Amino acid sequence: MKRIVHLFVLLSICLLVGCIERSVVVKVSKDGTGVIHVRSYKKSVQFAFGSLANKQDSEADANAKTPKFPEQAELNKVAEKLGSGVRLRSAVAASNPQGWQGYEVVFEFDDVSQLRLDDQLFDLDDDKTKSSNDKESLSPNNFLQELSSPSNLRFALAGETLHITRHVAELDTQKAVPNESLTDDPFAKAPKSRASATISNAAMEGFLAQSLKDARIGLFVQFNGGIEATNAKFQAGNQITLMSFNLGKLVEQREKVEQLNSLPSQFEGDELSKQFQQSIDEIDGFQFDLNQEIFIR
Repeated sequence: MKRIVHLFVLLSICLLVGCIERSVVVKVSKDGTGVIHVRSYKKSVQFAFGSLANKQDSEADANAKTPKFPEQAELNKVAEKLGSGVRLRSAVAASNPQGWQGYEVVFEFDDVSQLRLDDQLFDLDDDKTKSSNDKESLSPNNFLQELSSPSNLRFALAGETLHITRHVAELDTQKAVPNESLTDDPFAKAPKSRASATISNAAMEGFLAQSLKDARIGLFVQFNGGIEATNAKFQAGNQITLMSFNLGKLVEQREKVEQLNSLPSQFEGDELSKQFQQSIDEIDGFQFDLNQEIFIR
């Protein structure tokens, strides 16, 4: 999962492994030290047809599957990508209050200004080592993914005020040119038949919404000692939300989510960010703070 708000990629992953609950909390102390607490849990989704016995067998198979636990060597590589002075503190297998199986990983850092978050924090059990800093060309189709990528965030501590800024590359509006075909693909040339029976969009969306109703992903920043003032859109106690969304609710509002992809072709610059924020605020279950600079005092 190279970008964490690519809705349809996330949906396909959820259908394969079940519901997911993933959160990243950056906890910062007044002296600039802190930890990154990563939680990742999965619940298998059962697909059973027919008799009650088939359903019970399906549930037993799903419960027998243990989520992959990230290797320590891979976690050390992730720590190196997170910035100078970042190191692995702990990694443990765990289960959440709902009984979902998963793991919790804690990285610690000495200087928040050296911190460079990475998309892989949301997928530590993936053995791919490609950094989210290896950017592909930015186009209207992945502009929302770019906005949501934690690798764009930068932290700076001035006195007792933490500044969080977002750095996003300029939008590349050039149309992509298809690569010249290097091979003959027999599947591409094979005749295709039209489907004689389909599942309605409403039925499929209802199924997805029900299956993914508990799936959620979030990115949060916690400032020890409490928050006196902040311009963050979402605050609860000494914690702010940079991003949080419920996949089930997003499926139910598919049209609103898809409309986000059309905004880069209509707006640019500050107006584009403004329109994104307004559109996202209208989507239930989607909290996303697009402020270019957030301060916490």
